[in-house]
Amino acid sequence: MKLDVGELLPKTEKECLFIALYGLNKLIEWLSVRLSWSFLNTGPEEPFVTSDNPFIWSDPLNPVIDFDLGLGMPSQSIEVIMPISPTIAAIGMRGGPTTYFGLPDGVCEQLNLLTVRNASRFVYANFRSERLLEQVTTSGKGPENTIPE
Repeated sequence: MKLDVGELLPKTEKECLFIALYGLNKLIEWLSVRLSWSFLNTGPEEPFVTSDNPFIWSDPLNPVIDFDLGLGMPSQSIEVIMPISPTIAAIGMRGGPTTYFGLPDGVCEQLNLLTVRNASRFVYANFRSERLLEQVTTSGKGPENTIPE
């Protein structure tokens, strides 16, 4: 998919933001219909966290994901992961299975670490965890690194 924004020449910061959001919306729409989606299930004892930037772009064949300016998909092997509740995450892959399955021990923690690293500023969890707080503070995701009482 290529999004042609050549005719849209922004003059203000607000117009730049609008074009960026429009491009992101088109990319999400494109991904929604062209990727095969599965759902990952974890138990309540090892819940997912989410963030202000919940989409995790992962490419198992290339650790550096390089989006071009045309907002094209950078790789045929890309995976998009997004936690959608404390116990369910959606994963989209090209040509992957469409199913619902449980995660082995430790995988949820790895996805949570990716979510923390991917956050722009905030990480959200429905549980208290000193380990999670440590991961958030060492990732430098802003001064609001506290867990409410």
